[in-house]
Amino acid sequence: SLFDFMRDIGLFSQFLSLANLLKVESFNIFLYDRPRCKGTGSPICQLFYIQEKSPIASPHNFLFIYDQIKERFPEVIKKWFRLSSSIAPIRTHLVDSLTKSNKFSSVDFTSIAYALDGYYERFISRERISLSKELNNLINRFKYIDIVNKMDIPVQQIVDNRNYYSHYFTPKGNQKILDGEELIEAYLQLKIILIC
Repeated sequence: SLFDFMRDIGLFSQFLSLANLLKVESFNIFLYDRPRCKGTGSPICQLFYIQEKSPIASPHNFLFIYDQIKERFPEVIKKWFRLSSSIAPIRTHLVDSLTKSNKFSSVDFTSIAYALDGYYERFISRERISLSKELNNLINRFKYIDIVNKMDIPVQQIVDNRNYYSHYFTPKGNQKILDGEELIEAYLQLKIILIC
């Protein structure tokens, strides 16, 4: 059906968004009927979307490029579509977070921290462990990805700040509460881990 077709286009756009670390949307969709086109290359139906133009992606900012995953691409893309409903809340949050925004708050940070926690419990292990262990396990799991391997992620600070911004308890003397650029940096690191 057309609804299923549009859903699959949306899922593929979300996959490309995560790979590009930029929101990717369809502007024009051409539908072809091979027997009726007879090699003319003329579409039978063309769907248009009115959307803001996406920024141009820079290859050095990609999470990965096709050449890095081409051996595993069929497996990766099938899994992406197969798991679409079970990862929907996490995937939607991530893709929305790729849209440039003029504001950032601690709510963005705590949302991504909780999304990571939920991802871990849904897809890695149902056994409840601490957030610091979850983060260390995920970092080790994805360290083969160059961008993850190069990051210096302050796991304990992330845990302390997730707890602080969730409950607003008075911080203990040895806890460093992040704010401003440091909190944004921690948010971006968590987002990359979640995207992986």
